Amino acid sequence: LLACGMDLLAGFRDSDLWTDDDLERILRDGLVVMPREGTSTEEALSLPRLAPYRDRVHVLPYDNPNAVSSTLVRDLLRDGRSPRYLLPDDVLEYIYAHGLYMDHC
Repeated sequence: LLACGMDLLAGFRDSDLWTDDDLERILRDGLVVMPREGTSTEEALSLPRLAPYRDRVHVLPYDNPNAVSSTLVRDLLRDGRSPRYLLPDDVLEYIYAHGLYMDHC
């Protein structure tokens, strides 16, 4: 299963960005989705393009949506700011040790 934030799932509405073949490949095995602040779970799940895959989309039962996302971490690093306290120390050390996101933002 692929894990993603609700913001990514909501982005599947954009057929210029996500083709039907993309959706089939991504959702074929299933998707686990973390709720996100500012993104409506009901709206994202009601996208007509997701209807054939709805039984493969599993939303985590989480009452406190997580505002930390990979986009936020990449943006912080791109802007020269630290994502410390948003990530476990070993994850942050791995990002710095391998130069992840530094050249790609």
